[in-house]
Amino acid sequence: MKFNFYLLCALPIILGTVLSSCKIETARPAKQKYLTIASDYLRPADTLIFQNFSKRNNIKLKIIHLSPSKMIGQFRKKKFNSGIDVFMLKSMTTVLDFHKKDLLHPLKKDVHFSENEADYSSERFDYIGFGYDPYIVAAPKSSSAGIRMYNDLTRHKFITNLSKDELIPLFAPILSKKDRIGANSWVKKFYEHSKKDSTYTDSIGNQLPMLTTYSSFHAKANKKVFIDKKEVFPNTKSTGTFYNLRTICIAYQAENFDEATTFIHYYFNKKNNNSLNEKLNTIGIDSKGHGFRKYYMNSEKMIPYYLTIERLLYKLEDNN
Repeated sequence: MKFNFYLLCALPIILGTVLSSCKIETARPAKQKYLTIASDYLRPADTLIFQNFSKRNNIKLKIIHLSPSKMIGQFRKKKFNSGIDVFMLKSMTTVLDFHKKDLLHPLKKDVHFSENEADYSSERFDYIGFGYDPYIVAAPKSSSAGIRMYNDLTRHKFITNLSKDELIPLFAPILSKKDRIGANSWVKKFYEHSKKDSTYTDSIGNQLPMLTTYSSFHAKANKKVFIDKKEVFPNTKSTGTFYNLRTICIAYQAENFDEATTFIHYYFNKKNNNSLNEKLNTIGIDSKGHGFRKYYMNSEKMIPYYLTIERLLYKLEDNN
């Protein structure tokens, strides 16, 4: 009788233990992931551009705005433990410089990008292209004649807001078609016609065509600068318009490497790619519409000419 009594008393405890052990464990929230982008044209507030990516992938994104020289300095100072995962750089000239300084993680075709994406990505130079920034001419609306070909830049006066790093990818297709003497002559004439005379007044300057980029022409901050200008895509009816490629590069020894790879693949999606380029005032990698027909030769084939152009520009600067 005592045994049955004790068993009866213990039964609720045993049942409670069994039931508690069978309780379904509450799902834990996914661990927060991070991605840090260093850029010479994006600002910290531009994280809003990537908010859909962050929400979809539970990745908290941070943007550090630095000049290329400061990015290099930060890497060297911290011995590659810089906290930077991805570089987004304005010019292909800077991408090549970072590649030469071993700041970029090696990329492999069929791993980081596919055969279809090889036209705007490079295993050789470790970059992933996501958009085009064509070199256009902002011509006065009141003028019917103007610059229709890049060769016209060696015959007509014009102004430009392009930096030397932006000019190098523009000159590369020219250099690829000429010998050294011909290339030197072309670039020299280009600078002679882009030079502003001290006698120019603002009114005369406003009537000159401006060599610029598509992104600069469409930027809201420059609306007043181009208010009376129309965009012209040179070489549209021949070899195609020259462009600077906008890229994503993974930093060497990136702490959040998997997140960087997710970032790249997310913006290979056509819808996401078009959305990103629209926000950056560039043209998506499908390059359809906008009046833009891209130059037939891809950026990777143009890069070997960059060093020759740099030397040429330094020589011209020394002679002036």
